[in-house]
Amino acid sequence: MKSRFILLAFLSIAAPLTRAHDGVHGPLEPVSPEAEALIHTAPGAPSPGEPRIADGADTATLRLRVVDAATGDPTFCRVNVIGPDGHYYEPDAHLLRPWSLHRLGNRKEKGPFRYYGWFFYCDGDESIRVPAGTATIEVWKGLEYRPVRESITLEASAARDVTVSIARTLDMAAEGWFSGDPHIHLNRRNAAEEERALDLVAAEDIRYGFLLGMNDARTFNGVPADQEWPQLRGMGESSEVWRGAHGVSSGYEYRNSTFGHILLLMADDLVFKHQVLRVDEWPTFAEVAKEARRLHGVAFHAHGGYEKEIYADYIPGATDGVELLQFAVYRGIGLEGWRHILNAGFRFPAIGASDFPYCRALGDCRTYVRLGEDKSMRAWIDAAVAGHSFFTTGPMLELTVNGAGPGETLTVDSSVAEVAVSVRARSEVAPIREIQIIANGAIVERFAASPDRLPQDLTRQVSVPINGSTWIAARAHGEQVEGLPDAEAHTNPVYVLRNGEPITNADSVAWLLDRLDAQIAVIEALEDFPRKQDVLAYYQECRALLAARL
Repeated sequence: MKSRFILLAFLSIAAPLTRAHDGVHGPLEPVSPEAEALIHTAPGAPSPGEPRIADGADTATLRLRVVDAATGDPTFCRVNVIGPDGHYYEPDAHLLRPWSLHRLGNRKEKGPFRYYGWFFYCDGDESIRVPAGTATIEVWKGLEYRPVRESITLEASAARDVTVSIARTLDMAAEGWFSGDPHIHLNRRNAAEEERALDLVAAEDIRYGFLLGMNDARTFNGVPADQEWPQLRGMGESSEVWRGAHGVSSGYEYRNSTFGHILLLMADDLVFKHQVLRVDEWPTFAEVAKEARRLHGVAFHAHGGYEKEIYADYIPGATDGVELLQFAVYRGIGLEGWRHILNAGFRFPAIGASDFPYCRALGDCRTYVRLGEDKSMRAWIDAAVAGHSFFTTGPMLELTVNGAGPGETLTVDSSVAEVAVSVRARSEVAPIREIQIIANGAIVERFAASPDRLPQDLTRQVSVPINGSTWIAARAHGEQVEGLPDAEAHTNPVYVLRNGEPITNADSVAWLLDRLDAQIAVIEALEDFPRKQDVLAYYQECRALLAARL
């Protein structure tokens, strides 16, 4: 029997799993073993399954073909095959074996907290040994395809051919929205590894995949081959390759413990090539971003900035934005810090990204940007820097204000007292419980949604009063277990400027000054190093610029 399946089996998990969490303030504390178990417990199953390889006489062979409903051709995808014993079976050898959930990924205590099973990635044709009896096939392909679940009977010592069709039911590209994961760690040393990267982004239907090398967080030597996750097929535009609708390019994550981590995307080459740096001392991320820009790249603070140098860099526009949504929560500065930055009058776009394989699944957090005729990697990054985007763990979230979308500016005169806000939220893979409309950091409208069925298609139109210049954004979120983050999406703002006046909020400026002062104190407390006074001078310069807004 075949059915579309909705993974809501955990709404009745016992009370010990519940915990306060609003998705605003960053990652959860360690969660219980029961919470971790729900990741691997199939709908209706009494207990979590385990990843296994089948052998012995009492097994059957499943010859699985997964096809795209639109073309009838085999398609890359994510697959679970559950045996009659409730365990998860995969081939003992296959092309994408290293990226099965129990080999890479599956970072414990991180969201999204939803059912994943013990999946393997598949090229659309695979042969799997499974214990005889009733087996279940589950197939996913990113966030726009409707997941499929099909039960079959397998006889011992026999083979059975099964074709599963999976359909794109949300065609976001047809509406101008294109998905990307700006934070993926995969080796790209040769053509074979490049092909595997394209396989994997196709399996999760990530149209724009950014593959990042990174340094040891304690040092940097500027030699491309010595980096972790080496990118040796070029960087930036020279590294852009496509297979059909899915493409990849190479970038870099520059890391240290003093200033944080930062994503350098679309730069023509490795920054500070062949230089040896003591990264915890110098350069600041403002200097790193300057070097990336010299190489035609952009710089986004990773992991919400870890609440470090990010509190200085947005002020002079030294960096381009922040990777905020990750592991289904808002990391580092969180929504609170980001909203204060916006309230203080700074345009500092946010993105979502997975940090694969240090997560649950490739692309489990991603960014959708709105593109025009130019569909290049450069155009995608430029749109992300402009804030023409939303970021999500599953829901598709679209916002307009008087017809303008995220990243756009509306100029109105003093006679305008309200604006027309339209929000549409759709989801195939994670149930939304609530939609919010946010104006200058405050929730001005909220709408409950029924999470008991998928797919969802929710639309709201409201009038939002404005009293001066205002930024407006939307958020959709939901939990399958109370307190454990799952469905999460947020737009970048639409900016409504009354008579051209800037957005400003003295309380937010004061809040941000306190955070920056705390970072200055951290630098002052470090042991002396050669460029310490230069670091402090930069932080104080940023502080003066921020204080001037009071």
